[in-house]
Amino acid sequence: MRVQWCYGEVAMKITEDKDEKRRAHLNRHKIQVDGGRLTAARIAAGLTQEQVSDALNCTRSYIGKWETGWLFPNEERVFKLVKLYGTMNFVRINSSDSEEIIELGKRLKESLEREGQQ
Repeated sequence: MRVQWCYGEVAMKITEDKDEKRRAHLNRHKIQVDGGRLTAARIAAGLTQEQVSDALNCTRSYIGKWETGWLFPNEERVFKLVKLYGTMNFVRINSSDSEEIIELGKRLKESLEREGQQ
């Protein structure tokens, strides 16, 4: 929604609606990433955003949005990031189901272990 002129409560309402939609969109992801830790892991791995985007077959702007927290990568790309960086300290699991948390944790750990064996 675009508004040319907005004052007071109208501008506030538009901002709140956008923030609420963004939070709802981000909360639907079961596996999330912490942007600051993701950036630190990339730098520790000695990679640029461009190199990571080439490895994941996506644009550099997506990497930047993941690192700033504006978007989350899908599950497949999170697994690839874990392999690429050799760590999973940037991963958060968004679930209240303990069995689901354990299962996702195991899959992340296995992904990291497979990379270590290669």
